[in-house]
Amino acid sequence: ALVLPLVLHHITSDGEQVGGRVARSQVKLALNEARRVLKPSGRLWVSEFVARRPVYAAELLASPMTKRVLGLAGIPLVVMHSDAFYRNTLAEIGFDAIESEAVQADVSPLDLIQPVIGLPWLVVPRFAYPISSRLFTAIRG
Repeated sequence: ALVLPLVLHHITSDGEQVGGRVARSQVKLALNEARRVLKPSGRLWVSEFVARRPVYAAELLASPMTKRVLGLAGIPLVVMHSDAFYRNTLAEIGFDAIESEAVQADVSPLDLIQPVIGLPWLVVPRFAYPISSRLFTAIRG
C-alpha cells in the first residue's frame, strides 16, 4: 500500500519551469512512480484538495501570474487539481477500481478559513472557498 496525504498539490515544478501545465505533468510522473513501486494489486490512497472544473481551468491559466504574486510574499505556488484530473490520470497510467469520495468534516460553511498559508490577513468564509477535500483510492492493475 502507498499513502499520499495532501502532497500532490505542492508538486508544481520540474526544477526549472513552474506552473499549471508543469504541475499536471509532474503529478502524473509522481502517480506513475507510485504505480511502479506498488506490487500488482497494491492499493493507493491519495488524500487531496480538489478544485471545481471552472476554478481549476482559471487556476491553470493564472498560475504563472499567481506564482509571481505569491513569490513576492515568499510563498511557493500550489495547484489544486480537479477530481476529474486525478481520476483520469490514475486510469491513464494503469490503476483500476478508482474511487473518489468527499472527505466531510464537522464544520460550518460560515467558518472563516485562511486559504493561503502565509497570508494570515486573508480569510474567507468556508463556503466562498471553491476547494474541497477528497480521498482517492485505486488498485494497481
